[in-house]
Amino acid sequence: MLYIDCTECIPKGTTQFHGGANYGKRMLSLLSNYVDSITVLLPDGFHIKSEMDKSIFLKENIILEYINDLKNFSEGTSGDVLFIPMIPTRRLYIIKKLKQNNIGMKIYVTIHGVRQLDLVPDYFDEFYKALKFKQIYFVKNILKYHFFRIIYKIIFKIYIPMIDKIFTVSNDSMQKIQNICHPQYIKHFYCGSINTDEIKIEEKSQHQNYVLFVSGGRPEKNLLRCLIAFQKYKAEDHSGLKLIVTGITEDTKISLLKHPRIEIKLINEFVEFLPYVNDDRLRELYTNCKYILYLSKSEGFGLPLVESCMYEKPILTSSLTAMPEVLRSGSFYANPYDICSIVTVLHKMTDASYDQLEEQSRRRKKIVLLEIENSDLDFITEFC
Repeated sequence: MLYIDCTECIPKGTTQFHGGANYGKRMLSLLSNYVDSITVLLPDGFHIKSEMDKSIFLKENIILEYINDLKNFSEGTSGDVLFIPMIPTRRLYIIKKLKQNNIGMKIYVTIHGVRQLDLVPDYFDEFYKALKFKQIYFVKNILKYHFFRIIYKIIFKIYIPMIDKIFTVSNDSMQKIQNICHPQYIKHFYCGSINTDEIKIEEKSQHQNYVLFVSGGRPEKNLLRCLIAFQKYKAEDHSGLKLIVTGITEDTKISLLKHPRIEIKLINEFVEFLPYVNDDRLRELYTNCKYILYLSKSEGFGLPLVESCMYEKPILTSSLTAMPEVLRSGSFYANPYDICSIVTVLHKMTDASYDQLEEQSRRRKKIVLLEIENSDLDFITEFC
């Protein structure tokens, strides 16, 4: 029996979407086309409502089982496999308990990256919360980072070698994991996005005069620096180009706009903030945008980059971690910590021939689709 844990693929709290959930659902959808019977573990109280979730979870060969906590799972026997497509580092300790409770069962896990090590505390991130005495919190976070960095590495060294197979989504992630510990078996697979698997663009897409920035409410996505860079760019740009940001709560917006380098007048004129949007609205925003701005500080992969390729959109992204692996030469790159670098590359991108950029995007899309197809076939062989 193949068990797939989806308890961490149901976003909780303020984060209504994350790439790990997208990945987990997509891998379940892929495997269900090749495996005769799959038991999917879901969190107690979860109700399948969206049409996408229904198409993923409600299949004849899928058995749904609702559990309170994965650490209490004890149904596996010799020959069974438990696949955990997403597991937070803080919960790696459950691997030992799962092995003890399920004698002979193999455990496969996807580790998406080592963001806890990549993201050194950043004073800009203190503006995502309405806190006084930001300097004190910043110093506190630096101390916490160095303490948890040690704990993080210890946890990896103890529990990662207990896992039968580790999958990851980029060479960047794979090398960093191997530098920390010694996994029994590790491979990386190019990552597709469940939001774009069915996209078909039959003719040259139309666009409106705006840049799209997705998931701006999460500090690691680096929105605040991008806002400052965009307003500097707009001081010299007269094309009417605007910026649309998704994933922003009203409280987060108010906090970000209190940064001393933010010019409220320019932001109000050229930037539109949206909350988390549904799949239809997100597709509309991707379809109609002119460019994609995705200057995250750390990504194990970066699904919005693949989504951007599927919509054949020119992209300005970060030169750090896994993002250059996803797009290679098919993107513009900037240092996400350097506002002047972002402004300079924004000008280079918008000054370039848009027809040439679209043609480059179409070429990159073909390569990305081939990468996904080949990687999917290789991934299936790990289970069949």
